[in-house]
Amino acid sequence: MTRTTSGTLSGVFRAAKLALPALASLFALLLPGQVAAQARSGSYTPAGAAPVSWSINPNHALIWDGKPYLPCGVRIPGSVEAVARAKAAGVADVIVELPASGMGWQPVLDKLEAEGMRYLIAINSLAAPATGIAVEPQAYRITGITKKTHLERSIPGATSALVLFVTRVDGTIRQTKRVQIENGKLSLDVDPISSLEHVVLVYPEMASLAQLDCWAGLDAHRDTLLLTLKRHKLGPGLRGILNPVGASPRLRTPQSFVPTDPVFRNEFQSYLASRYSGALETLQRTWGLKAANLNSFEQAARLVPLWAGTRGVPMVFDPSTGMTYQVDMPTSKIWSDIETVITQAEARRFRRLAGSLKQVCDVPIVQEWMGWNAPYENGTAALDGLAAATSGTTPSEVSNSAARCASSVFRWKDSGWLIAGSIDLGLGEGLDAKLNPVLEDLTAMGYRGWFVKADDAKLLMAVGQEAPKRGADVTAANWTVQPVFFPESALNPANTMALPGFKWWLPSPDDGNRVELGERISCYRIGQGGASTFVLWSKAQPMRVKLLFTDPKKPLFSSLDGSDPKPKLVKGGVEVDLSTLPLIITNTEEIPIPETCVKEVSWQFDQLLKEAEGLRIDTNDMRFLYITSLDGLERSPGGNFVQMRQIVDKLSQRLAPFVWLEAENVGETNFSEILKAPGVSNGSVLGLRTALSAGSSGFDAEYRFLPRSEAETEVWIAARIPAEARGAVQIRVAGQTLRIEEGPLSLYGPGFGWYRVGSTRLARGESKLIVHIDGGDGVEFAIDAIVLAPGHFTPNGIKAPTSYIYTGSNEKGKG
Repeated sequence: MTRTTSGTLSGVFRAAKLALPALASLFALLLPGQVAAQARSGSYTPAGAAPVSWSINPNHALIWDGKPYLPCGVRIPGSVEAVARAKAAGVADVIVELPASGMGWQPVLDKLEAEGMRYLIAINSLAAPATGIAVEPQAYRITGITKKTHLERSIPGATSALVLFVTRVDGTIRQTKRVQIENGKLSLDVDPISSLEHVVLVYPEMASLAQLDCWAGLDAHRDTLLLTLKRHKLGPGLRGILNPVGASPRLRTPQSFVPTDPVFRNEFQSYLASRYSGALETLQRTWGLKAANLNSFEQAARLVPLWAGTRGVPMVFDPSTGMTYQVDMPTSKIWSDIETVITQAEARRFRRLAGSLKQVCDVPIVQEWMGWNAPYENGTAALDGLAAATSGTTPSEVSNSAARCASSVFRWKDSGWLIAGSIDLGLGEGLDAKLNPVLEDLTAMGYRGWFVKADDAKLLMAVGQEAPKRGADVTAANWTVQPVFFPESALNPANTMALPGFKWWLPSPDDGNRVELGERISCYRIGQGGASTFVLWSKAQPMRVKLLFTDPKKPLFSSLDGSDPKPKLVKGGVEVDLSTLPLIITNTEEIPIPETCVKEVSWQFDQLLKEAEGLRIDTNDMRFLYITSLDGLERSPGGNFVQMRQIVDKLSQRLAPFVWLEAENVGETNFSEILKAPGVSNGSVLGLRTALSAGSSGFDAEYRFLPRSEAETEVWIAARIPAEARGAVQIRVAGQTLRIEEGPLSLYGPGFGWYRVGSTRLARGESKLIVHIDGGDGVEFAIDAIVLAPGHFTPNGIKAPTSYIYTGSNEKGKG
């Protein structure tokens, strides 16, 4: 795979700028799931000036009054002094942060217009939080209760809570009560009576910053912002509104919050009556309600499920009556209906808000990227663009922080303005020298506006010097990159990076995962529009391969660079040319299995068998399973090859000198839950999400294992850990307390990476390892695997190390 390993990512684009018109026809090559972009447009009438037309062209640039607008500027707080500093440094374009209330607007606007500056107004007041019931039994839980106890916990913003007292061993609910919360403090006495461990589950009614109030709260915010816009003179310098709903610290996790706003309940009631054709009996069956005789859809719209994921209890709760009802949790579709109504409300009100704003001032409406599950991810976003918050100065840091926002815009049906709204170069010396490479990297990825956080005076001056050059060079408005998407779960081997021909590999939230084929060939599957696409490439050098299929006439083949892969039907499959650039396979749900990968896995299995024989380890069970899968290869290549690889991996770990612990195979723990997660080792992780402090004891996950070496042993953990919380992680083993020393390395899947936590020596006999997280509110972790390896361990995604590397020249059964 061609990669940019040094310098800026945009180096591959510079030499081709002069050839852009000739290359335009190449962009007609659209990969599955992509559609041609259309322009968004409007007409803005400044105070005391003539109307100005604008549009977003297919290259994701803003065309203002017939000319490309490619701003290079800074992001500043809303003050006259900040405007003056930017102007003095030679900066003409800014994003200025101002509250929806209008406080302090006019002096800032007057200064901006007097200085002839161009600006976007970023609404920095907090988005209206929704009021409802938080359903996070993973987070709002108190464990380890074995005796009469008085509990006090802080739940800011909560007014009351439903509290369940549950026996941990069997889930029996011992007590259900509604508790009032005073000044954000939960105070509760519990008595388990028996010595069995009990758990307290708390379902607080509260205002949630993670869930936007798309009902009364957003209506009030809209009215305030519209009044502010009407009252102030918006001059010729205005270029857009950023964050129209206000600043949002984070998005909620799906299936974690049920609004109680009356407007939401009315919308939910209408949706249910329509979806179930007025038949309450059908709703009760679909929701798995066992003994509840609902009397109306109004009552149904009040019900709150008391589980999320694998945690909680199989019940629904009616906040109006305090009643609970038993539910068949595995089959219930209540969460699906709740999420549908919330998602529809978010998308609908985003559209209405954008429409209302444009009636007052018709300028581009842009939203900062907040995550995959935001309203702008529905493919028909009412916004005109998205803004990324980027961090770092190396090509990999820049691309990783900017890729998801770019992916969202590139997947819109209409072209959207793509800007870097907050470029954070960090702290330290020499930031001014790092500015130009970062801007080049973002331009190469398709960004068409750049705003730097420039608190440093030298950096501010550097932006002022760079801005005129970028604004004058309109080349970027005449071309765009061609995205090639991979599911985020397939990160490693797929990576965010530039590909030849103005194409970029970008992550997406689409269904899919990596397909493990072996050492020489990489593959992933991505699901788009109900169909699968397989992407295949050679890791080292081009080769001619035979791909095994049960129905070889169905697959269709195309290459990224437009070259002919020369598919040829042969017995049992298709021969194709495979290069280091992606080969795209469509029109089949079969996993393409290269014949060379079958030879590779068979050779590895033979080597492992020889080693096992030398160690006098019985492998008859694995031999039988492997031969059975090998015999079924012609009948079902994909399924049987996957089984063959799993058998080899299992035998390899049985013989390995290192210990690989799957985090979900935990002993004693007070972590939240075991979660299914695509793109991770064994498909599951041990998750921790808490909104209640665990006190001084913190959170522990205990593992017992037999060491395989008495030599110096490195300890590594594969996990998703927020940067600010890495100091809270400890591993306690062999009488030592180890902390993170290095990482994350070898990133993979949805945010996972490897961390080195030190080294130790292990004695013979059973050992115990404890992963400890210092307690605190808002802790959120996910642990995938733990490795104890003698010597030196080099992480490689979810792949365990092996001493067997098949080169293709090895013959089966020979080393």
